[in-house]
Amino acid sequence: MDTDLSPTITPAESTNMALGHRLRILREAFGLSQRELAKRAGITNSNISMIEQGQVSPSVHSLTKILDAFPLSLAEFFSSNLMSNQSPVIREREISAYTSTEGILVNQLDQPGLTGQVHLSRLFFPSGIADSMKSAIEDIAGWVLSGELDLHLATQVYKLRKGDGFYIKREQIYRFANTELDIVELMLASIDPNKK
Repeated sequence: MDTDLSPTITPAESTNMALGHRLRILREAFGLSQRELAKRAGITNSNISMIEQGQVSPSVHSLTKILDAFPLSLAEFFSSNLMSNQSPVIREREISAYTSTEGILVNQLDQPGLTGQVHLSRLFFPSGIADSMKSAIEDIAGWVLSGELDLHLATQVYKLRKGDGFYIKREQIYRFANTELDIVELMLASIDPNKK
């Protein structure tokens, strides 16, 4: 006869443990001790300890008082991803690199599996290189990291210098051109409107 002697965890206890775990992660992320969090929230240190251990479930009022110690609303506390199973680091060897037909070296951070549809590109424009005029299929923002670059928006030309940023709206006609002697390094961030 098999007898399972392991304790049974009720759904309420499981919810309390998950809430307590979230609170502990948040507290530690902000570098607060249980004592400091309790002081800021105006409750006892033992209450924080029991909540984090899943022994008690705080009322909405108590949890709101605790969360006032952080720049987080009650809704954000429950909806935010406090722990990621994926490393935020993308190593250099994992970044795609290619040379465009115009001779522009492109390093692109749009790895498969990344959440969100933001593409980050680092471009190197050799001297005398210009890309072709095109219509932006997505909103694009960027900044010049080194050198000077001409930004053509339809018939207007803007000189971008090191440290200058720009924003190009979707469907605007644009191109970049390096009319200087030095290589220009440019960082671009774009949002793909077709991916959700």
